[in-house]
Amino acid sequence: MFHLDWLNNRMLIAIIAILFLGPDKLPEAMVEIARTFEIMPNFEPAESTRTFSIAASDYAMAQMTSTLLSLIKDVAPNVHVDFTELPSDGSLSAVDLLRRDVIIAADGVGIAGKHKALFSDKFVCIASANNKWLKNGEFTIEDLKETRMAKVTFGDRVSTPVDKVLSQAGITAHDAVLLRGFLSVPFAVSNTEMVGFVPERVATQYAKDLGLVIAKTPLPAVTLIEAVHWHPSKNDDPAIKWLVSMLLKTSEIVDN
Repeated sequence: MFHLDWLNNRMLIAIIAILFLGPDKLPEAMVEIARTFEIMPNFEPAESTRTFSIAASDYAMAQMTSTLLSLIKDVAPNVHVDFTELPSDGSLSAVDLLRRDVIIAADGVGIAGKHKALFSDKFVCIASANNKWLKNGEFTIEDLKETRMAKVTFGDRVSTPVDKVLSQAGITAHDAVLLRGFLSVPFAVSNTEMVGFVPERVATQYAKDLGLVIAKTPLPAVTLIEAVHWHPSKNDDPAIKWLVSMLLKTSEIVDN
């Protein structure tokens, strides 16, 4: 039986989202309305044909996609996942959470809404093995001040954990090559005098093939914690609860 009051509440949320998005975003608003009718008060994975929307960085998608899809296929063969990049302007607001089922992004960057930690990694400094600034596998603070960087950016208003540490050490990424994700950093750094900071999993994956080394620095250790974020209005949605549980299972495999 349809729970009419519950559906009316979902429709109200969708209408509010439309007001926030504005008339120029009508196509997105219509998607929100369609998704509202797709959301039901009960969720049966084995019977569902729902398509979930997940926004994440290239790094998070690379680590999780294959395992997540495999886990979902085993218990919900007709469920699909639409993966998208994080917003290009770096704006991760409550409205962005309304546009998607969940967003996977670094914990502690100030995204509104509910969240749960998924998996962690540590940032490392990478450089070509023949980088002229590299001495005994190490860079000094002065080296890092002089060296050009391949810098990851998710928008002017978003700082990565590495950005904060570099700033505290007085290191400015002057004349930096700006990149939209972590996976492109090793390719930008390879056979150049540049350095870059990436999650260790990325460095380990590409170091041998691209002639890179993980360099020591005097900077304090920086941990990246990827978390799943969702809008508070979806907190009681059984489908979102299920999706989060699948992401947590995936993360356990990634971390092992």
